[in-house]
Amino acid sequence: MSTRSWLDELRSTWILTILITKLWAILGLAHSFYLFVPEVEYIVPIESAKELVFAGQRSSGNEFTLISLQEEEFIVRTETFILSRKTKVNWVVADKFGRIVAVGYSTDSTNSKTTVVVIYEEGFLKLYPMKLFNDEEWARYLAVNSDGLIIVGGTNFKTGNWFDAFACKISFDGKLVWKKRIGGSADEWFGYVLNTSTGYLCVGATETYGSGSADFLCAFYSRSGKLFWRNVTGSSHWDQAMGAVEMSDGFFVVGWSKSFSVYPSGLLVKINHQGKTILQRVLDLGKDFIPKRILKVTKDKFVIAGELWNESSRWDPVILFVDDRGSLIEQQIFQIADDQSVEGMVIFNKYLIITGSSENEEGKQIGLFVFYPLEH
Repeated sequence: MSTRSWLDELRSTWILTILITKLWAILGLAHSFYLFVPEVEYIVPIESAKELVFAGQRSSGNEFTLISLQEEEFIVRTETFILSRKTKVNWVVADKFGRIVAVGYSTDSTNSKTTVVVIYEEGFLKLYPMKLFNDEEWARYLAVNSDGLIIVGGTNFKTGNWFDAFACKISFDGKLVWKKRIGGSADEWFGYVLNTSTGYLCVGATETYGSGSADFLCAFYSRSGKLFWRNVTGSSHWDQAMGAVEMSDGFFVVGWSKSFSVYPSGLLVKINHQGKTILQRVLDLGKDFIPKRILKVTKDKFVIAGELWNESSRWDPVILFVDDRGSLIEQQIFQIADDQSVEGMVIFNKYLIITGSSENEEGKQIGLFVFYPLEH
């Protein structure tokens, strides 16, 4: 089933259709704007989707909401499903067969965290709890290829307090193909995985193997689960990798660091295909900056999205455009009242779309879209 066919079906069975409050903000560019979605508390993009389709959830974890945005009219349509168990959904992708696949975690009957996969297909939502390890699991991110899912996160021993980073592959019929974990005398975890033509780049942080309190942890696994290489980059204090993108000569890995300033700054690292660090840039914006994601715009231009502390409006979304050497080209801050958080971003047609959450006047979290034109 194609993505178009299930989306057409979804539009014909909406249980709720609303015109979301549309606020055309004067953000330095006339065509930048943002939308609020009160039906959910946060929004994540559906990676690889062929249309403007997203997913959202409330913090209760009882529901899973599919969101469709009609670009011309900026009308948001939502369909909400009740989940059979409380689940925190962390990332969502669309595969080439039109399935929507999400990953997260829930608490089972023994009060232990376990991995949950959610699949939407042919108008039905199915939830699959699965225990990958004998310990507690926090599944944070996934990638999908033609024969299964690659899931990454953290797992900790029930008899101790330390986390291990884990990566695993699961077939579409729920069978475990392989699983790997990296651990040591302190905490390790993965929060992102990049699917490439030769394998999977998993990124996160390590407290065991670096030179500081925590450092970037990057591990590249083959399609069969063999560890090709592991890279640890950082300095004297806290550093954590949050996202990655492939380049012709390696990878850009982005995250935040407190090793180079008294406040969190961005840290951009370039790693070649053999796992060696060949470039490192500190992205110091003069105040707290937490990068979340990086995408390729053109062959030699990349965009980083994150959160910036702004004393007048607290946490704001911010984007940085950099070249293939990590040099800053352009910066744009989206000043919105109260706190915002960034969950993800996608490029669709001529827009960069940032998704996340916003705090409204009553102090409640609602879903947030930020639209930024790539041609201006």
